[in-house]
Amino acid sequence: MFRTTAFGNIIHFASGRRWFCTLDKRHIGDVLEACDGEKEYSKSQYVDWVNEADPDNPKNWPFAYKCFVTFLVCVMTVFVYLGSSIVVPGIPELSEEFHISPTVASLSISLFVWGYGIGPMVLSPLTEIARIGRNWPYVISIGLFVIMQIPTALCNNVAGFMILRFIAGFLGSPVLATGGATMADIWNLDGGFMNGIAFWSYAACAGPGMGPLLSGFAVQEKGWHWIVWPLLCGTGLTWILVFFLMPETYGDAILTRRAIELRRVSGNEHLRSRGEERDAQVSLSQLAYSTLYRPLRMTFTEPVLFFSDLYIAYVYGITYCLYVYYVYS
Repeated sequence: MFRTTAFGNIIHFASGRRWFCTLDKRHIGDVLEACDGEKEYSKSQYVDWVNEADPDNPKNWPFAYKCFVTFLVCVMTVFVYLGSSIVVPGIPELSEEFHISPTVASLSISLFVWGYGIGPMVLSPLTEIARIGRNWPYVISIGLFVIMQIPTALCNNVAGFMILRFIAGFLGSPVLATGGATMADIWNLDGGFMNGIAFWSYAACAGPGMGPLLSGFAVQEKGWHWIVWPLLCGTGLTWILVFFLMPETYGDAILTRRAIELRRVSGNEHLRSRGEERDAQVSLSQLAYSTLYRPLRMTFTEPVLFFSDLYIAYVYGITYCLYVYYVYS
């Protein structure tokens, strides 16, 4: 259970690769036989799943474990989205203390949304790199998101507060764009994928609506600085669960770690995963093209995509206008 978690990876390296090995020692022979790794050839030998029932394949995990992983992704998504609207109850006090209009104070919502809108263009592509996978970007981004809530809550000037809100949204963004990919990693198309996406989408929609509800009582009793402390407590607990219990779900990342383990055990340097081969062929310019230019080109050259984006932007605008209306009501 802990082998591919962030906690398990740290223990694995700290123990000199003796504990929490990616590959179960009882299955090393089966894996080597499947990729013909006992013999060394002059070309790459690809490491793959032993068979369709390979227990390390996330799609073959027990149903209860898949539900648990889905739950963790949904909780991360809820708390990051919740952070966008959690400042709403504190805007009147915020504008009064800093002598700014409620409209300017509402920038704390807009900048957070801008942050988690821009962030996936830079951070989410990292999760498609086989040597990185999905887990570490989740752990690091949510960890930094938690840390950013401390200076945000203690900040006593409006410029710093706005900047910190943007950075927090940027750092919390990977799970918002990659959660669907995690669902695809563990669920088969005809075996729960649609339900997984539905629950994850519900978490995304429920998060902003829960923000004012969570911080309203704190602002009423403790003042506007307490709009962020409930978010810190919730995301902090979530990070602990993710660090200790969230496994790696990206198949290429698991196979890459399996290939590294097999090279160390067998001494056969020709053992490779297909993810390693693909990553080696991608240059920095190609990565920048695929992550920055290609989405923009597709948006403005595909009418279906353009109008879908336009509709989602309209719905987003209406949703957050309702939250800001609370300030003036």
